[in-house]
Amino acid sequence: MIKVIQRNEIVKKLLEDGKEFKKHIVTESPLLKRCDIRLLNRDKSMEQVFFERTSYRFFDPNSQVDIGDLKTILLKNHQYYIHNWDDDGLVQQYVICERVNHASINARTIYRYCPNTNDLSAEGYLPENVSKEMLFLQQEFADAPVVLLFVGELAKAVEKIGTAGYKNLLIRSGAVAHYSWLQSISLGYQGTVFAGVLPKMFRKFCTVDGYRKCQMFAYAFGN
Repeated sequence: MIKVIQRNEIVKKLLEDGKEFKKHIVTESPLLKRCDIRLLNRDKSMEQVFFERTSYRFFDPNSQVDIGDLKTILLKNHQYYIHNWDDDGLVQQYVICERVNHASINARTIYRYCPNTNDLSAEGYLPENVSKEMLFLQQEFADAPVVLLFVGELAKAVEKIGTAGYKNLLIRSGAVAHYSWLQSISLGYQGTVFAGVLPKMFRKFCTVDGYRKCQMFAYAFGN
């Protein structure tokens, strides 16, 4: 027998979840917790870095990202996350590498960052007949040396927070993506945030199904 839920009950539930979500914002907002965002490996102020920045549409096809820089950014992102939201694992970092200067990194592998080992674990693989361009809406992101994908554990977030779980994951992912940008430009890279890869294609090649696990945001960087 199908249970019919009255509209007023649904609205009441949404309002209650909204109030609960505000509690999380007040107690967990990164704006209320200070984190060390000093620049990595550079004796320059953030103002100097911003002043020296240049903007281009496409990445240099001959440029590479240093594997040490990549792992440092990923580790700093994780530290920033747990500083604000504890180590609940609701947001994970996935990586697509086009040009990283390490022999163990495969350009056709989809990686997940493992903070316990500060290393990358293979989560999926792009067949030879699938081009990187098929994953992205814009060519410049397909050519990026590195793309970081922030994946939310949506099912767990909804169970923990309620209907505001998706919005909460967006806030968390957006904050970490912005932090990625600050750290990468301090290392001399250029980058930009964007919506991410095309979900329909992405779920064919890894465990991010768009339902239990959902891609929230992305950051592409290099030179």
